[in-house]
Amino acid sequence: AALSIWETYLELHVWIWDFGTPDLLQDANALGRLLDAGDLDDLIEEVRRGIDDESPQVQGNALRVLSRVNPDGFVDDVRRVLEDDCREPVVRRQAAIAARDIGARELLPVIIERAANPTSDVEAQDFSLCAFDLAGEDDLVATAIQLAGSKYGRIFAESRLKDLASTSEFVRFLRASAEAEPDSTSRETALIAETLTRIVSDD
Repeated sequence: AALSIWETYLELHVWIWDFGTPDLLQDANALGRLLDAGDLDDLIEEVRRGIDDESPQVQGNALRVLSRVNPDGFVDDVRRVLEDDCREPVVRRQAAIAARDIGARELLPVIIERAANPTSDVEAQDFSLCAFDLAGEDDLVATAIQLAGSKYGRIFAESRLKDLASTSEFVRFLRASAEAEPDSTSRETALIAETLTRIVSDD
């Protein structure tokens, strides 16, 4: 069954995921569950070779499936894709999502770098979201400050910091955001006003 699913997508060269279908029902998850059941190491390695296939669809499919299995050394495979400027952007975005899904916090710096220097708005959104998901509460403020110069980094940071950061941490982010975009002050002004309200409430 696992081989049949994989060979179908090798032949068709289409993405194995469908944004309109719940994850549990997608072929990527079905194949991942089959591979994770054990005794299919040879097929896991065949899927893994797909990461370097000439087809971007096969590359992306391999990353999506293997993120459900996380075999030994997969983090290094994901890092290699993230750092490869020649990869199809969709494939790099799948690598970021894979890093998030397996909780590879060691890849957070390269994901932040991509989020701060994206090739498109879609890449900026996906990498920023994955960066904040990977950062968690421990590295939330540091990640927000690093992405303060990015439009989507600021958007995600603002929504998360409001609920999770202390007032002083939020002010640090506002300062980094204002310094990154000194000619755009309307948003910072509104946020600073809100923060001052919080300071009064804290007192």
